[in-house]
Amino acid sequence: MSVAVIKTTKLGKNKATFMFSGQTLYNAVKSSKYVSFQDVEKCGICGGTDLVLDCHEAGGYEYTTINCKGCRAQLTVGERKDKSAVFLRKDESGNFVWRAYTPPQQQGQQNPVKQQFPNSQVVSQPVDNGELPF
Repeated sequence: MSVAVIKTTKLGKNKATFMFSGQTLYNAVKSSKYVSFQDVEKCGICGGTDLVLDCHEAGGYEYTTINCKGCRAQLTVGERKDKSAVFLRKDESGNFVWRAYTPPQQQGQQNPVKQQFPNSQVVSQPVDNGELPF
């Protein structure tokens, strides 16, 4: 006989449902403790509530994140070294550590301001009279 435990975590306006099974109730509950993070109400960058679980591989490592579909910020889901549990990344104060989205710059890509205003010049020295240079 197999026993299952279903665990639901709130991710903003969405939910993620996990199913854990085991030969006994004890085994099923023990497995469910692996996903031990709490609900995430909103994005820590823009305050949006359209959050989803995602995963990707980079540099030989596997990453699981909670992504904001509004501003594309990410909250990393960490995993203990002994693989006993996952957790949400927090700072010393207990706040979630959200990472704002930064678009990748391709080699040789111009500064976006320069692209919009190709005849502009960058002023790197302050104006002596305290007025703006335009």
